[in-house]
Amino acid sequence: MKISVDAIKVSERLRQLDNTKVDDLVTSIREIGLLQPVVVDDDNNLLCGLHRLEAYKIIGYKSIECKRVNLSEKKSRLLVELSENLVRSDLSVIEKAEHIILRESILEDLGIRATQKDNKHSTNDDLVIRTTTKELADEIGISKRQYQRIKQISKINDTAKQILNDTDYNNNLHALTAIQQLEDGDLQIEVASKIKSGYSGSLSILIGNLIREKHDDFFPTHPSITEALLDREKLSGTVLEPACGAGDMSKVLLNYGYDVCSTDLVDRGYGTSGIDFLNDKQFSKLSYDCIVTNPPFRLGLEFVLKAKDIARHKICILNSTTFLNGIERYEKLWMDREFPLKKVYQFAGRCSFRKKGHILPTGGYMSLCWYVFQRDYKGKAEIEWILPEPNKIEW
Repeated sequence: MKISVDAIKVSERLRQLDNTKVDDLVTSIREIGLLQPVVVDDDNNLLCGLHRLEAYKIIGYKSIECKRVNLSEKKSRLLVELSENLVRSDLSVIEKAEHIILRESILEDLGIRATQKDNKHSTNDDLVIRTTTKELADEIGISKRQYQRIKQISKINDTAKQILNDTDYNNNLHALTAIQQLEDGDLQIEVASKIKSGYSGSLSILIGNLIREKHDDFFPTHPSITEALLDREKLSGTVLEPACGAGDMSKVLLNYGYDVCSTDLVDRGYGTSGIDFLNDKQFSKLSYDCIVTNPPFRLGLEFVLKAKDIARHKICILNSTTFLNGIERYEKLWMDREFPLKKVYQFAGRCSFRKKGHILPTGGYMSLCWYVFQRDYKGKAEIEWILPEPNKIEW
């Protein structure tokens, strides 16, 4: 049917008018007419088609083609707008997540959202509601898996979402998923704020650094673990310990007579704090002969790659035995011929770390290796076991 444009009542909308979209519609309607009618309820309240209605007003048309549906409840009217926005509007991933959650909430309130036990179609007056997850995804032209991933973005802290929605990350599903998986709302806000302030580096490195600062990801290395390395591997020249913590490893290096520079991102009362090893601007290329450190395990790959730029001769990294796993590490570390893996020192028993003066319980006992890289080394990587020694390493 056709009704007067002045008779259509427009209430507050979820999204503001996009003037560019209205201008495009003005051109299209003038050339080929209205392809899709607007939708109103029995009282002429506009349910969907705000941009089309505005285009008609700009052109000067007095009446517009409409589809009238018998939806009396406010939530049902909102459902129509949500569905149209998901199909037709250029929503960001964050906006899509909010629309999806709100739409599913309305469907559940109306009793027509299928559960795992009920996957049947349901009808509400003139609207056919897609009740299963797959049907809801099909309706907006995406896969079920993508629909579920987008839906998860709604779990990001509301303040963090608001901050991120004003950045280029608002449409980056992979990055938003990583932020959502943090679960800690305050940490999500910190990550979002860093991004909003212009951070352009690796998101995983940013998250790793913030986690380390926030949750005190600090596990002092027992002196005997460092001694086990230095008894087997000779260093030369200057040595950098870029995750020095309270100096547990640096002190052993000094006792062995090495010239040591100790830094850390966090101030733990030793060395120079506030130094981010992964920040390209804080260390010059090939500025130390050797690097010996026990970095956060989750940043092991990043630390080794960065160390290869800074160390002239040798890198010794403490990490878990499982660090050997992974395609990315295989390609970037184990297959490197310029600064290759020379030796793996595998502790034959499980070593314990100390935290705040206490030996960590069950979860603190780890299968550890020293990974030694040497620039221009030509042989094959070797493995050597470090056996328990009484009164030294705690096994």
